Amino acid sequence: PTARIIFQFKNYAQQMTVLLAKTLKQAVSDADEEVQREARARLTGILFMTGLFAGYEGLPLFWVFEAVMNAMFDEEDEPYDFVNSAKNNIADMFGSNAARMLSKGVVSEIIGGDIANRVSMNGMWFRDSNKSADEVEAFKQFVIDLTGPFVGIGVNVADGIKKINDGHPWRGTEAMLPPVLKDFLKVARFSTEGATTLRGDPIVGEISTWGLFMQALGFTPTDLARGYEAMGEIKGLENDIERYRKRLLQRSVLAEMNGDVDEMVELAEKRARYNEKNPENPITNETMKRSKSQRVKDSERALRGIIVNPKREYLLEEARYLGEEEED
Repeated sequence: PTARIIFQFKNYAQQMTVLLAKTLKQAVSDADEEVQREARARLTGILFMTGLFAGYEGLPLFWVFEAVMNAMFDEEDEPYDFVNSAKNNIADMFGSNAARMLSKGVVSEIIGGDIANRVSMNGMWFRDSNKSADEVEAFKQFVIDLTGPFVGIGVNVADGIKKINDGHPWRGTEAMLPPVLKDFLKVARFSTEGATTLRGDPIVGEISTWGLFMQALGFTPTDLARGYEAMGEIKGLENDIERYRKRLLQRSVLAEMNGDVDEMVELAEKRARYNEKNPENPITNETMKRSKSQRVKDSERALRGIIVNPKREYLLEEARYLGEEEED
């Protein structure tokens, strides 16, 4: 029953995976030459059309190549995003139009609507998770992708409720609606407010009538899609750096408080490397002193592990039923 639930919304992914595997096997096997020739032609056609409509990012198993490249060049103190780097290098050599066409396909650029995400064979089973997600959030996204709409609908409803409670009723309603209705609400919002972040900051300029038409059909206007993509990539890199800095600072302070000399030496080298690559926001001795001092203050104010803002310490009275700890 569990497998049936998981795979009932993955029929397309299953069928395409079987087709590609079968075609590849026929193309390289010792079968009849005519069968090989037909299989190679079919495989070439599939890959060519996929590249035309979805770019190299939409090719089957592109995520494997991306993961290998990121593993080779990514460093904790200097995150590396292969996809972002590739697009920038292509843009530097051949121009931004070429970079967009090669990465997301020629068709999307021509029609002005992002169809790459709809026809991509790279994300048939799992979508590209948020690059800014930590380990826990990445696993949650993995489970959501695995179960498909069965769980995804519930997540969208929860997201919509959160946005409404945060003061964004329009966005919250959008999040909870099915795609067809959601797209029409987006068209109405884009035509009146433009495409903005939740803070109201514009992502792109005014969206054209054609762009609104493409959105009504369910395809994000290409300019807006590129804005979303760039936002995710840049914020992902920033969050990776900030997450590493926070962990490095925490580990350094703990090692110093615990008197772990070996750990202190190792972390000092990592801090020096981090500071060299990130001079704008270094971890200095003063930074560590402040962090250590704050940790000590928090521990002194803690009541059975509960730490609240000093201005909200009156809330600790709500735990008075615990009574005073008995001293030996």
